[in-house]
Amino acid sequence: MINMKKIIIIIGLVLVLVVAGIFLISELTPKPTREKVFFTDNPSDWVYESPTDPAEVVVDTYLATEGSLKTLKSQQDYFTSEGLTSFFYQGMYKGEEFDSEYLPADFFNKTRGMGLSEKRALADELVAMSIGHEFDPHDGIINGFVLAREEEGRFVFYIFVDEDWKRELEFTNILWANDFRGKISQRPFDFSSGQNGVYIDKIENIGWYEASARRGGIVIGEISQSSLVALMRGDEQDITYMMVR
Repeated sequence: MINMKKIIIIIGLVLVLVVAGIFLISELTPKPTREKVFFTDNPSDWVYESPTDPAEVVVDTYLATEGSLKTLKSQQDYFTSEGLTSFFYQGMYKGEEFDSEYLPADFFNKTRGMGLSEKRALADELVAMSIGHEFDPHDGIINGFVLAREEEGRFVFYIFVDEDWKRELEFTNILWANDFRGKISQRPFDFSSGQNGVYIDKIENIGWYEASARRGGIVIGEISQSSLVALMRGDEQDITYMMVR
């Protein structure tokens, strides 16, 4: 007759071996990783593939600002020793305004009566342009983002656009001014620097955000000085851009 104590010991050993095997397999299974780089001044280090979705590219705002920036849907809040400074986004897609993502005008009629999950699924299919720090450079959606970063007591604005943006827009200009009613500066976006399908440029030496009534900002897109002036005048313009103010 088999000794019950021996049976228990054997079962215990088998369980230990099974658990050890599972742990070993888990440790040996390749996982998406990236080298950890903290609080670097190099913008390319802020842009990396998502560990959970290789198609997705992230601009790491925490890494870029040492945790000083909080991003909301169409707003950034930046905390400095002087207090809080907020920046606001808006966009235009082929002449139609939006906050953080552009959906066709009939989207809300199409989704009337749908649940939240159904609406979100349809929105993901129909969105044409998005402003935010998460990108898929090859999904056909125009993605852009502007990151405010304090450097030597002033804000520098880093601009990120993806491969879809570069491909879909005929040209991309950057326009900026402390007051759009006055002098407006303009230059082409510089596509020479990028990482993982996301291109990086920046604008510095601008301070519209210090005014109590903000009349300036930065505009990036298929836009020129003349079309911006016409838009401010109230004329309809078939243009595409994102703006931070």
